[in-house]
Amino acid sequence: MRIKLIKTFTHNGKEYKELNFEFDKLTGQDMIDAEEITRRAGGNITMGAADYSRGYVLTIAAKASGLPREALMTLGAQDFTNILNQTLIFLSGADSGSLEEKTV
Repeated sequence: MRIKLIKTFTHNGKEYKELNFEFDKLTGQDMIDAEEITRRAGGNITMGAADYSRGYVLTIAAKASGLPREALMTLGAQDFTNILNQTLIFLSGADSGSLEEKTV
């Protein structure tokens, strides 16, 4: 899934006008690893609420994009929120047809 960005994003000298998220390649182990990464980053995860923690959702988005979560945290608020929202749609199990290219 590609998400077009409102503001160009630069990471390691490369400019991005959109980011690609490969949610379909994530595994159960990725989800468990995301919980641990979120905890180590100071996030608080309680049973059943992990899917709604911004830190956890950010970690899942980072895993799906191949970019570090710290890099995604430098996005503008509107792009950041859009990415978190699209990741939440994935986590909620919404029909994959709703995960088409999104532009805010």
